[in-house]
Amino acid sequence: MPVKRVLIADSDRHLLGELEAALRTAPGEWDLVCALSSRDALDQISRGTFNAIVLGAEAPGPEGLDLLAEVAARQPGAVRFLLSEQSDVQWLVRASETVHQHLVKPLKAREIFARLARTLG
Repeated sequence: MPVKRVLIADSDRHLLGELEAALRTAPGEWDLVCALSSRDALDQISRGTFNAIVLGAEAPGPEGLDLLAEVAARQPGAVRFLLSEQSDVQWLVRASETVHQHLVKPLKAREIFARLARTLG
């Protein structure tokens, strides 16, 4: 089975640590790359291809939507998840043009991992 390459970009260091620990339970199946900022995420995307990209969106606004559009343009084959506390329906509708799934915070790393596993097979 090929290794699934996943980029997770979120400012929550605790969540990133939990995800790294969860993915270690399936060695050889996952290659997790973590980024703490949008800039770091774009740098990682320019270096390689990912099967899935999970982007944390702290607040709505053009920067978040622009980032989602940029990620979709650079990695059109990647499954894109939006991880947010956002509940503004209009913002979510606009975001849905560039993401495949929306994950609502708060949630545990194992829940994100389970969604990735189901989606990527």
